[in-house]
Amino acid sequence: MVEKKTGEKKKQTILKVSKELFYEKGYKDTTFTDISKILDCPASTISYHFGSKIELASVIQGEYSRQNKIYIESMVGDAYSKTMLMALEILNMWKRNLENDRLRRFLIETGADSSIVTNYFDYIKYLYKVVIDEHDVEISEDKLSLMASTQIGMTHEILVISNTDLVSLDYVGYASHVITVFCKMIGFNEFQISKLIENATEIFERLPIDNRYFDYFSYAKRYLHKADTAKLPPEDRSIWE
Repeated sequence: MVEKKTGEKKKQTILKVSKELFYEKGYKDTTFTDISKILDCPASTISYHFGSKIELASVIQGEYSRQNKIYIESMVGDAYSKTMLMALEILNMWKRNLENDRLRRFLIETGADSSIVTNYFDYIKYLYKVVIDEHDVEISEDKLSLMASTQIGMTHEILVISNTDLVSLDYVGYASHVITVFCKMIGFNEFQISKLIENATEIFERLPIDNRYFDYFSYAKRYLHKADTAKLPPEDRSIWE
């Protein structure tokens, strides 16, 4: 039991140092040697707990994706539908992507590696399935997989584009495009999509967002502020009737 606890503690220490280095130096420019120097241990110790740098990045990327959902849901509770939560999560992700260069660099670098992408594929499918089930939409497993692949690939390419002068959109513009693509794939019409985005943006702009929660992939709870949902705009659910 003591050995297991010690092993888990070591893994968490390795993850903490790796997060900080990936954040500061970037995923590509960080090596096991860099990590081992800070930990004052041989690189083989890191390999023992995490077989490769790819595996380390996969764990960090998977946790990062989940935390985006956790952050918004913890803020608003059950005040809104799953569909609205999806839109709010996407708005928050793109606001953060445009504001934080280091986070964006990490996502671009890891998004280019198919081995890392594969490890959070099922999580993206789960996020879609929640909305699909809420609207009783019939989607085959194959189509759901293609939708998740489309989302992952599209997000990576948009992140790359956001680093250039080819497109001049704010976070609402990027998020709106991503929400629109997803909603069209499950059969929502133009009116429903535009109203969802309008409503979600109105709500999001009133949320006590503090994206320091995500700095260094730390997820510091002191930056999570519960919203007073009684003072937030209501959700317009009539668009689904």
